[in-house]
Amino acid sequence: MRKVTREELDQRKAQNERARLDAMTASRFQAKAAMDDAGLLDQVESYMAGDDVPRRVKLAWQEASFRRGSNMVNQIGTELGLSESEIDNLFLAAQQIDA
Repeated sequence: MRKVTREELDQRKAQNERARLDAMTASRFQAKAAMDDAGLLDQVESYMAGDDVPRRVKLAWQEASFRRGSNMVNQIGTELGLSESEIDNLFLAAQQIDA
């Protein structure tokens, strides 16, 4: 049996993390309700109204469901100064909200 290289372990870890993020989803309502509960919704809506936000990000905000690993979610998290675990916790909270 051959040894697994460090590179292979790192690759597996990255794949597992991607799968974990992709599995974290929320409907638009759930995500926005969780942001509202956390006191973040007004900040996000203000940010989205800005002229410097890419059009595709605005379209995603208006139309898409929320996926933890998406560019939109990462951009919003960066803009608000949220840590990875804080974003994860928002998704966990959102998934508990029943519309």
